[in-house]
Amino acid sequence: MTVGVRDRRFIDLMAMIAYYHCGGHRLGLEHSMPIGEPWTPGSSCDHLLVSLPYPYGPELEHCRVPGGHVRVLWALPVTGASPA
Repeated sequence: MTVGVRDRRFIDLMAMIAYYHCGGHRLGLEHSMPIGEPWTPGSSCDHLLVSLPYPYGPELEHCRVPGGHVRVLWALPVTGASPA
């Protein structure tokens, strides 16, 4: 998730993602999670979709760190509404 403004809400969303993932839901690529309200005021996006970080390429997705690697995925705001 990248945002153009500073807002405590985005820190809270990252904490929600971590809690949801560690709470038995095991988020992975193409999974979604409800966030219970719009991600920003006035938005209809009330879910997050786990996606590849397309704009940043595979160099960001697969990061080597001492002793292993980290896979970085992107949380995109989406709507949970069904298509009409």
